[in-house]
Amino acid sequence: MMKDLVRLRHQCDQYMLMESQLKSIGLQISTMQTQTEINAALRGATSSMTKANAAMDIKDIQQVMKQFAKNSEAMGVKMEMMEAVTEDAAGDVDDEADATYEQILGEVGLELVDGQTVPTTKLKASGEKTDVNDLEKQLAALKQ
Repeated sequence: MMKDLVRLRHQCDQYMLMESQLKSIGLQISTMQTQTEINAALRGATSSMTKANAAMDIKDIQQVMKQFAKNSEAMGVKMEMMEAVTEDAAGDVDDEADATYEQILGEVGLELVDGQTVPTTKLKASGEKTDVNDLEKQLAALKQ
């Protein structure tokens, strides 16, 4: 009986070992199937890429790229020209505005000195009498 018990335990151990080996073989088969499917997918991708490369003409692509570069450069030159014209026009407007401002200041008897407006004619001292004719001349000049 003891011998039977030892033999039975030994058989159980062998069955467990055989079960784990069968599971290992099953996993290896599953892995091989997955690798086979990956290889088939890669073959399909390779054939697609080969067809795409055959369909593309490298010279045409290079020509399109050169034409794009030329057009891009021409666009850059046109943008620079437009910026220069815009800057020139803005400069002319600024100069014209400054001239108009100075003219208006001159008409009212002022001038721009160091960013400040100052009268162009000297004011008479408080002790001096102001001639009425002078005042009328100044008023006429302002009305013009």
